Amino acid sequence: MKKLFAFICLSAFAVFAFCQEPNKQLQQLEKYLQESGCSFFYSQYNEDGDANIKHRWTASLHATWGEMTVRENQSEEERKQSLDIFERVYGQRRRNLENALDSIRLTFARLGKKSFESYLYEYHKDDIDTIKYALAFARPKVDPAKANNESTHPGDSLVKYTSKYYNSIRFNNAREAVNFDYSKNMYDSRGQLYRGSGIYTHVYTVDTGLSLEKDLRPFDIEALQALIQPVIKSFLSLKGAKENPVYWSYDGKNETNITGSEAVKGLTTGQLYFVPIQYEAEVEALYRQLDSLVHDYVNRHPEQAYHYSYRPFPQKTVSASMVYGSDFIGGKCYNLRFARDKEGFYILSLIVKGDSWIPDEWKSLKSYINGEKVYIKGKEPNKEKDKKK
Repeated sequence: MKKLFAFICLSAFAVFAFCQEPNKQLQQLEKYLQESGCSFFYSQYNEDGDANIKHRWTASLHATWGEMTVRENQSEEERKQSLDIFERVYGQRRRNLENALDSIRLTFARLGKKSFESYLYEYHKDDIDTIKYALAFARPKVDPAKANNESTHPGDSLVKYTSKYYNSIRFNNAREAVNFDYSKNMYDSRGQLYRGSGIYTHVYTVDTGLSLEKDLRPFDIEALQALIQPVIKSFLSLKGAKENPVYWSYDGKNETNITGSEAVKGLTTGQLYFVPIQYEAEVEALYRQLDSLVHDYVNRHPEQAYHYSYRPFPQKTVSASMVYGSDFIGGKCYNLRFARDKEGFYILSLIVKGDSWIPDEWKSLKSYINGEKVYIKGKEPNKEKDKKK
């Protein structure tokens, strides 16, 4: 809750400074979704050719439930214990999902009349459900120079479209918009299991009063690196922590990057920091400090081109960007990443020239130049196999 309070305060300060607040009822709903255990993600950015700041808050709702198949050879006591465990786990997941759906329905219904355009659709048949909601609250500022853009048309207040990724209805051009897509279907007919999945997204734009041509500046990589250095040193003070320089260069042929997408030409250099898994509590505290410093920095420098992302401290294997800053004059970018696996925690402080590219074996590679690999000492493939034996 301390992190939530600090996060809300920082966000409120940034929005208030630019004299535009997001919808309060949506903020209340988002606080509830977060506290109820929904997976969520927040980002703010201006690096896509706009001097204003875009904010995006996304929550994922997922649950599987149904009737458990009881084995014939189970005793009555074993059957009761199995049903009790099943109900506590699956039943609670279903109740949490249904409570979240009720809150979302109520909020969208109340705000529908306050929006200047809305789309509210539900379809239910037997055990199959489909929900698609979308609301727009602030009219877009249409730039005549971009009138031929696929999502902007002269005279249109906004455009709604179906995304090929989520098959959703969205108001893409509104200054503030929210949408929710949900479906429930049969997951396993043998056990009568059902799966419900939903995505909630709230997007709004904050005017900075800055001019793209006159005021937008390159991201100050050195300034942010200096700001976070004390936290990095705290990471390295933990027993077993390690720091390794990295040099990864590729011409874009026959390789994939960390996200699994096709790689292209790029040079990535910087530092890779590692802390063993037993320091989870200490690393979580340092992660929060690191995030707070980065978030405060981008809020104080809306004139710099950046993409900031926030996720709660990861409880499972993950690799994600915390901030991506663009030095468009120097032709380079800065990428601060945080990752976790069963071995421990990783921070990557990287300078990128050209396209961002990270090799698949990034945790082990000191150098990668077009397929030629130099491994970090102790991370060579043969030694990793010997350890497992």
